[in-house]
Amino acid sequence: MQNVRRYLEVIGASVGPHVLALSSGFMTYAPDVHSSYARVRDEIAASATTLVLLPSLDYETCVAETVRRQLGRPYRRSAQREEEVIRQRFGVYRNLPATKLETMNPISAVVEAAVANLLPHVGLQPPAAGAVLSRRG
Repeated sequence: MQNVRRYLEVIGASVGPHVLALSSGFMTYAPDVHSSYARVRDEIAASATTLVLLPSLDYETCVAETVRRQLGRPYRRSAQREEEVIRQRFGVYRNLPATKLETMNPISAVVEAAVANLLPHVGLQPPAAGAVLSRRG
């Protein structure tokens, strides 16, 4: 419930384009976790700018890689519990109508795919070939 409340606060205060990274379980909460959750979940799932990041779209590959990654974190569940969690969540994420990106690909390919999927929806143009982007400030 706290994640949903925080999401609503951030969205309510946002002006202009923004990027939000949701917790890995955000889209798998019970529908009654918050009075606005079902609406919020549907909006996120239907948005052309939502990207679902999964190690792989192959079930067993995704499970194995997710467990491997999770076990490398300082705060983690047991390997068995991590496996149970991704097995429960995989179908939810795989079946969302949003664009899926496989994060086991090279990072440059993941970024290129993300940019290619997002640019048409946010009104930006890709930089010219060979352009150098810098930030002055």
